[in-house]
Parts: sequence; C-alpha cells; structure tokens
Amino acid sequence: MPRTESQPALTKVAYKSHTHPSADGLHLNLLQKIYNKIRLPNRFPDSHLPTIMQETLHSARCPSFLDHLENLGPDKWERTAEKIKSINLLFSQAFQTMAKLLRINEKDRKNWHAAAIHGHSKFNKLIPLTSGEANHLRAINITTVSHLYGTNEYGEMQNNPNPEIDRRIIGNPGLIEKLNLLRQALNRLNLPFRDKRHVEYVSAGLLLRGEANISRHYRKTLREAKDDTIKTAPAYSTRIQDGVFYPTVETFTKAYNIIGMNSLPSKTKETAFQTLNRTIWTNNKAFKSKSRNNPNCDYCGQTETVEHLLHDCKEYSAPLWDEFGRCLTRTLTTYSGNEMATIKLTPLEIIYNKIHPAVKIHLKEKSVQLMVIHLIQEIKRDIVYRRMNAGAHRHRVNLTRLRAHLISNVKKTISLLQYQGTKNHQESISFLILLEGTINERVLQ
Repeated sequence: MPRTESQPALTKVAYKSHTHPSADGLHLNLLQKIYNKIRLPNRFPDSHLPTIMQETLHSARCPSFLDHLENLGPDKWERTAEKIKSINLLFSQAFQTMAKLLRINEKDRKNWHAAAIHGHSKFNKLIPLTSGEANHLRAINITTVSHLYGTNEYGEMQNNPNPEIDRRIIGNPGLIEKLNLLRQALNRLNLPFRDKRHVEYVSAGLLLRGEANISRHYRKTLREAKDDTIKTAPAYSTRIQDGVFYPTVETFTKAYNIIGMNSLPSKTKETAFQTLNRTIWTNNKAFKSKSRNNPNCDYCGQTETVEHLLHDCKEYSAPLWDEFGRCLTRTLTTYSGNEMATIKLTPLEIIYNKIHPAVKIHLKEKSVQLMVIHLIQEIKRDIVYRRMNAGAHRHRVNLTRLRAHLISNVKKTISLLQYQGTKNHQESISFLILLEGTINERVLQ
C-alpha cells in the first residue's frame, strides 16, 4: 500500500505518545549518569558526557543542566527538550521523559511538595513567571511549592499561606498574586499535608541523587499512576450491573492480596484470580459463545454463573460449604475449648477471601488463620476441577461424597505444607490434622 503524506506525522505522534517505558528508563538513566559524573568527578575522570550536555544547552541558549535539576519544573524541561531537538535528539528525548516524570511527581501524595515553582505545570499560563521574578525567588530561597505554605511550631506544613513570602517579596504584589494562584491550584488537588516539611531541593535533583537506577523508580511510578486511574478491576462494575453480591471497594481490592500468599500453588492462585475477575469458564459463558446448547448447571439445572458454580448450587457447592462450615465449627470448638455458633460461609469468605469472624476470634495464630483461607482456595479450585472433568450429573451429590471431597482437599493441603517445610506451618498442620479427624468422624456417623 502506498504511503500517504499524513502517515509520517501520525507515526511521530504515536511514537511521542506511546514511548516504551524501557526507552524512557534508559533516557532517565542517562541523565542520572551525567549528574553523577558532575557530582563525583573523581569517580568518572574521563567522561565527556557533561561537557556535551553543557555545550548542547549553551548552543540552544537554555539554562544549564544543574539549573534544570535544582530549580526547574516539567514545563521548563519540556521547553528545553523542544529547543535542543535539532541539536541532540537523544538529550531532547531524555528531557521530555524527565518532564513526564516530574508531572507525575507534582500529583504524588508523598512528594508533591518538592515540586519546583518555576515551570510547575499548574502555574497560570496567562501570567507566567518572568525571568526576573524567577531569579528573585531563587535569590531568597523560594524554589519548591512547599515554600508557599506556612508551618506550625514543629516545622510541619500547614494549609495556609506562608507569611514569610509577604516579608521577603517587598514591592512586588504581582509576584505574590502569581504565587497565591499556584497555591490555590494545588489546593484543588486535595493533596496531603501530614508529615510534610519545607524542602530545599526540587524533585528533579532529589530523583537523580538516588543510588539505584532511576528507571526502577520510573517504572514503579508509572505502575502506581496507572493503578490510581483504574481504581478497581472491571469485574467490580460487572457485578453491580448483573445484580450479584458485591462487597465494598476496599474489600474487593484487598481480595487480590491472595495472589501474594506464598504457600498457595500457582494454579490455585490462578483460580482465585479468575474467580475475582469472573473469568472462570462456566456453562453460561459457553452458551453465550455458542459452544453449548444451554447455560444450565449439570447438577441442578439452574443457570451456571461463576457465583452459582462456586457457592449457590443447591446440589453441590452450597451443601459442600455448609458441611465444611459445620466441620470447621466443631474443629474450632475442640481446638479453642470454646463453644460457638455454627459457621456459615458467605461470598465474603468464599469469593472475596475474608477471614470469617469466628476464625479470627478463636484462632489466635495469624499463620493458622491464613491456612484456613488457603484451604478455602483449594476447595474452590477443586469445585471448578470436578465440574470441568465430570460428566453431566443432574442429581444431588450425597453427603458422604462431599465429605470425601473435603478430606481430599485437607490431605492435599497438609502434604503441601509438609513439603514446603516452613516452621510457621507446624501449628497449621496440627489444626488440619484435627480437621481431617473431624470430617472422618462425621463420615462414620
């Protein structure tokens, strides 16, 4: 296909908008390397990078590299990137990447107060700082946005104007008004003041002073910024739309912490993850994808959704969890010596990985509490496995077989914990052996 005149422009836009994070990380590492060579000349005596950088900036009539690091915000870094683009494209891309990182830092709840005043992206574009005003602020040590705010007797920032600004900036009400407008724009972001103090060094210099490669910090920052925009996984809103049970956003988000549970096998984690995202292959999904004639559960004939499969089916999952709750109650009573009401497991414990209140009260050891969550994950995985590998049943599974399924999962968990051999597992194994005995007793009744 012949290339049209508009295609090269579109390619440039796409490249500029979607630069790969790895390339951005290399650009930032280059700036960090140059800064370290300037700060520690004895460690890098033969490097020419600082000289090349300085000559590039001087040719474009831009502030020095150290001036950028010690005084300037993202708007100024971006402006410099445009000015040196025709002289040194690599340095231009590095400055552009730093501008992107600094913009993220301006909204970061931990580091927003270290952002530079001069070149701040929230500075009013209609009445920007002049060069003379910027030099004056620098001369009186007002360089970061933290200086726009007053402090209490302990030196902690407060959400009120810094009275020192009026005292230091005499005879220039226009500059004071510009700074007030910036402070008001920052207040609209609702950023925290707790444990914040005046900062003398701006974000760029602080970022490049770190010992570790700045590319690692950059990747982490991008990931956190992306997480903040997503808030919750899409499966949360689909639950609301479909009218099925859903917890608070906090509970739903914390449910994903199960992925970091060290004792769980990867396949069990996968099942837990699919459960939260509602991506387990059910008969309802198969019917919608036209690979099955009906959406019905092979046990009870009702529509088989993820929720139905894992805890609502009256012919399998519901009685299975009921029996597990009864066995867990009897075991807890024996283990703790305290009588208690029969434990009824809900979607909060089955789907969203919360610790049942009775377990939390009567099992004091955190490791044993986590083991109960671990066991529930194994039972969920077993439910999915048996449904996927058994033929059509359309009848209730008898209680003895349900207990056999539970025993199988308890033995599997005991074997896994013994194989892992962690000291923290000893009490958990003892509890599981007690639970296995309880289930066996009910089989023989």
